[in-house]
Parts: sequence; C-alpha cells; structure tokens
Amino acid sequence: MKKYFAIIVATSFFSCFVFAENGPELFTKYSCTGCHSVKAAKIVKVTSKENTEEKDDGTPKIDPPDLSTVGKERTAEWMGKYLMKKEKIKDIAHKKKFQGTPEERNILTEWLATLK
Repeated sequence: MKKYFAIIVATSFFSCFVFAENGPELFTKYSCTGCHSVKAAKIVKVTSKENTEEKDDGTPKIDPPDLSTVGKERTAEWMGKYLMKKEKIKDIAHKKKFQGTPEERNILTEWLATLK
C-alpha cells in the first residue's frame, strides 16, 4: 500500500514540473505572444499592426496585459473557461477561442496559474 501511495505522490509531484516546462511552449505555439507578454518568463509580445490599430469607432484597441502575475487573480479553471469564451472580463470575452486540445489548454492554464 505504501509503495502505491509513494508512486502516486511522486507522479503528482513531477506532473507539476511538466506543466511548468510545457506551458511556455504552448503559450508560444498558440501565438499568445501575438497579444500578451510574460516578462517573468522572459516571453515578449510580438508587436503586429493588428495590435496597434484602432477599433471601427476610432478608439484605440485595448492593450492586452502582461501575464506575469495572472495567477494572483485568476485560477486555472477560470482561465480555461475564459480561453473558451465562457467567461468575460469587464463584459468582454477573450479575442480568440483557444485552438489546442483540452489537455493543452489545461497545461497552459495550470502554468499561467503558477505565475504570481
């Protein structure tokens, strides 16, 4: 019994490191850097014309935030819903629905939740 418990604990412990290692890769893979930076992880936002243009009514577009401390305010579960357009911030849904697998979304949001 103790042997199985140790295996479960070790697996859980090492899975935390998997999230931390794959989160930044997924952040880049799914072009989150097109809008966001994570300065704490040395991930810079890629500036594009789309990010600097004005809205149709002439007002400037909202500058998406750096996510270095997003885990202080949001849980992984909430961020997962936000990325799927099931949650809003100030009545605004995320610009793009996450295109990866549910597993990738979980890995990404678990990593983002560690950023405090």
